[in-house]
Amino acid sequence: MKYLLIYIIIFSLNFEGCTIIRTKILKGSFEEQANSIFENGNNYFKAREYEKATIELKKLVNNYPGTRVYEPGLYLLAFSYYKLTDYENSIYYGRQFLKEFPNSNYTTKTLKILGEANLQLVKDYEAVYYFIKFYKSTPDTSEKRIVKEKIGTLLSKLTVSDLEKLHRTFIGEQIDEEILYNLIKAEIREGKEKEARRDFELLTRRFPETHYGGEFEDFKKVSSLGLISGRVGVLLPLSGKFSQYGMKLLEIIKFFEKNRSLPFSLVTMDTKSDPIEATIATSELIENRKVDFIIGPLFTIEALGAVGFAFARGVPVIIPTTLEARFDQISSCFMPGQTLEEQTKIVAHYSINSLHYTKFAVLQADILKYKGLGNIFINEVRRYNGEVVAVETFNPDSVTLKWELERIKKKRPEAIFLAMDTEMIINTAPQVFYYGLTGVKLLGLDFFYNEKVIRLGERYVESSIFTSPVQVDSLVAQELEKNGFNSDDFISAKFFQVLWSLRELKNYERINLIDALNNIFKKRETFNIWTIRNGEFVKLAEMSGE
Repeated sequence: MKYLLIYIIIFSLNFEGCTIIRTKILKGSFEEQANSIFENGNNYFKAREYEKATIELKKLVNNYPGTRVYEPGLYLLAFSYYKLTDYENSIYYGRQFLKEFPNSNYTTKTLKILGEANLQLVKDYEAVYYFIKFYKSTPDTSEKRIVKEKIGTLLSKLTVSDLEKLHRTFIGEQIDEEILYNLIKAEIREGKEKEARRDFELLTRRFPETHYGGEFEDFKKVSSLGLISGRVGVLLPLSGKFSQYGMKLLEIIKFFEKNRSLPFSLVTMDTKSDPIEATIATSELIENRKVDFIIGPLFTIEALGAVGFAFARGVPVIIPTTLEARFDQISSCFMPGQTLEEQTKIVAHYSINSLHYTKFAVLQADILKYKGLGNIFINEVRRYNGEVVAVETFNPDSVTLKWELERIKKKRPEAIFLAMDTEMIINTAPQVFYYGLTGVKLLGLDFFYNEKVIRLGERYVESSIFTSPVQVDSLVAQELEKNGFNSDDFISAKFFQVLWSLRELKNYERINLIDALNNIFKKRETFNIWTIRNGEFVKLAEMSGE
């Protein structure tokens, strides 16, 4: 009996040892099979054979959970489907990955894939949700900048209901400032004044340093104005030194009134070609005539006081002709004549996407206005993945730009953006040639569009690329000519175009008036792209701004 017991114990130990060894062998074989399948899938992915990659990686995901390569395999499967533009499957496996591996090294990349895939399927709420998660997770500052722009665009399109859900999800986080701001705007669009006021107070309490605080004040001012009157003020110089312009535009007003083509009535007042009188007339229109918004004045000298007075009282102003950049900072001021900032963005866009330049330099006058334009150009180039290899600032009184141009030359740019006025261009262009930058394209704004540039710049400005505002679109030009007005008269054409565009302004309220005007005028920004060829201005293209 004693020997039998010893035998049983020895047999049991041997059996258990064999089982452990067999299990280890099987487990090793299981891992090896998984590794082999992952290797195949990964190789197909690297070779951009995404269809084959998905076949291999699905085998791995379905049959080898728990293996070491399951985690990267699941991520790569979601990515492969994204590459195949099979966004539904990409989302399915991406969400599965986040559920199983919320703290993985691949989590950040998966969040980005989910954001992009939902964006492609026009699932804006889901896209912005994952983009916000990605924004919080990624340490890459350039990625943060790009995705923040996408978040801003998507937030502006969401409904009140979706924005409220996002607000509840990210409450207390910094991104909630952007969410609250867009929620308030959506509430204003939907006429939910009480909710908008409540959320404005929440925004400024939770984020006391918010840069949207000024818009809160605008909202309170607009709310206090009461119901719309159906009247719109027009400020024209009907007397004084600018009266010849005002009297011509008065005929255009009579034309629109006769045809009853506007959804409001016009109240015209004389600025007397004087800035103080223009401000007094603005006061009369707002305080006594209770106009909903104002068109005019025509010229910057008259407009400065008038715009300031109207802005302080929450009344929008449309300036038909001036390109004064300072007005562009006022959300309730609209300028259908394009600003220099917008021209700068267009020339950067055209240079990269149409001319396919990638390396740029900026040569800017040491004046705040031109340095600002230089910065805008730099940001736009980077936005489209171009490179700014040199930025040089010069004293406007300098006779020579030798040192600035020699430093630029060392960086070998394909094009130089000249942020300067007409006289500076005439002085700079020959020096660019003289200091050895003969193959470099000159880029600029409508300061180039001057006969003096051709006459005095001579061969040195040949083939330059620059922008200028389109004076009036073709449809409006036809209407102008048909009704006896001169479409080549810039002031008349722009004034006519403003009134023509405002025919679309229907069923507006004070609470959504700024958004309604924004929708009308922002979509109408059109620019000409020019070059100089054989001493002549030659139009290359017509482009619309964003």
